[in-house]
Amino acid sequence: MKHKQVEKHPVIGHPKSKDVITVPNLLSLVRIILIPFMIYIYLFQKDYILAACVLAVSYASDLADGIIARKFDMVSDLGKILDPLADKLTQASMLVCISIGHKYGWALFALLFVKEIMTALAGYFAVRRTGVVSGAKWYGKVCTVALNAMFALLLFIPIPAEAELTVMIACGAFMIGSMVAYVLFFTKHYTKNDK
Repeated sequence: MKHKQVEKHPVIGHPKSKDVITVPNLLSLVRIILIPFMIYIYLFQKDYILAACVLAVSYASDLADGIIARKFDMVSDLGKILDPLADKLTQASMLVCISIGHKYGWALFALLFVKEIMTALAGYFAVRRTGVVSGAKWYGKVCTVALNAMFALLLFIPIPAEAELTVMIACGAFMIGSMVAYVLFFTKHYTKNDK
């Protein structure tokens, strides 16, 4: 009796069911679901303590996501997409909140948009060429941690205007550095088969 062959993703090449139902992937979805609640609580209810608590839960689930995925061998290609997607959506939502009360917030939002478009395009072409989905790199993780810390500082802690501008410039520098590093990585990944 022949067993039915598991359908594989045309690009990724892994069983679809394996990629979908995992604890880390569910935690990433929880982080995405929390985003509109955080925005509503911060902008409309103006309950900054509760908004900070929601953000803390999101950060905790992000930490648990990575630990569980590595410890229990639950790393999946879908997870490699969902985890950074949850990161970027969370960062974008924080920047929306920052932009309401900070002069240069929209500049950071625009920079984040450009960064993610450039990184996504470079990653897409690399995956199309190699069929391999690459997970987040150390410089991406460092950038995420630094940005989240700085965004939280701008959102929840009153600081002088000069210090605020310095923090925003640092945010921009981390975004640009991460973007350049990822584009270089994916470009090298894309062209390695041509050699």
